[in-house]
Amino acid sequence: MVKLSCTGLSETIKVISAIANSVEAKMKALLEALMQEGYEVASAGFDRSVAVYAGTNDVQVYTPRWDGDTLILEAHGNAVGFIEFGTGKHYEDYPDMEMASRVGAVAHGEYGKKKGRKPPWVYVGTDAGNAGFIKHKKDDGTYVIETIGNPPARAMYNASKKFDEEHVVELARKVFND
Repeated sequence: MVKLSCTGLSETIKVISAIANSVEAKMKALLEALMQEGYEVASAGFDRSVAVYAGTNDVQVYTPRWDGDTLILEAHGNAVGFIEFGTGKHYEDYPDMEMASRVGAVAHGEYGKKKGRKPPWVYVGTDAGNAGFIKHKKDDGTYVIETIGNPPARAMYNASKKFDEEHVVELARKVFND
């Protein structure tokens, strides 16, 4: 024989609700911890003193933000693609070219006038970055800059590696055992 009472069922529902709320809060804490690690890796990879780039590194990595139940890590700037994926035919070692093509990255050496096919090449700019060499200054104050391109920084790719299964499980154990 099984006996149920409204009071007993009501108490059971309260306990289950409390457990569900606790699990949801811990899941959010886990996502935030993972994304914070990803943010630190991406920020370091795009850092102006580290990222090799022949030009103005205007990349800004934004603090992760919630959009509904999704946590988003993003970087903005004109140089994001060039720094993340690299430039010039000399540097073709991005580890996930399928992802690169999905976000519109141009094949190495194919951007603009396609001068990156035969390094070194020159361009006119105001900033040689840390991968360019100023050949001479033009009358209008800009420079003719020579470069062989830059290697991919893989900042976002390396940030995504923080989300591999082994690391997620390790961090989940810490979060859920607190």
